Amino acid sequence: MKKSVLLLSVGVMVIGMAACHKPVEAPEPEVEEVVEETVEEVAEEPVEETEETEEEVGLANPWSASSAEEAMVGRSFVAPEGAENIEWSKMEGDGNTLYQMTFDLDGRTYTAREQISDEAVDISGTYYDWTVSEDIKLQNWADGNMTGTMYRYIGDDEWVDLCTWFDVEIGTAYSLTVSDTELDGFDITAIASAMCPQE
Repeated sequence: MKKSVLLLSVGVMVIGMAACHKPVEAPEPEVEEVVEETVEEVAEEPVEETEETEEEVGLANPWSASSAEEAMVGRSFVAPEGAENIEWSKMEGDGNTLYQMTFDLDGRTYTAREQISDEAVDISGTYYDWTVSEDIKLQNWADGNMTGTMYRYIGDDEWVDLCTWFDVEIGTAYSLTVSDTELDGFDITAIASAMCPQE
């Protein structure tokens, strides 16, 4: 009898609890806000890195604007007749400033450099495994007795010509560079000769 009453009491309690039971709504997790904050934080980081990188690159540029008058080192070269978009720049270093002149002529862009030097050095800044090279003499410079070297690189999609010469009399090194998809029949020494200043 006691067992029956106990079981009946437990049953009534269970039914009562079930009837009174109201489901509790679980709070919604704030997943979206967390994800958004994380995405924003991640998106901001590359922008800062990009800005810093651009600033570093800008500061690392050793070239600054110059002029033909400032570049009068010894016997400074001149732009050949017909040259367009002539721009001068310079790079300071060890007391011997490197001057650079770029110009367009007949559909090609040229880079010419000059620097006071004690010896013949390649100041062009071009580094190729040259296909051919030969010793040359430049007309107009030193009455046609100015010696130098002409280099040519022949690649699948690019040809590069370089002419270097050195004025022993005044101690100045020169270079002239041009590139194109093809330079067959082209003579860079003719352009270099035309860059001799008229005295």
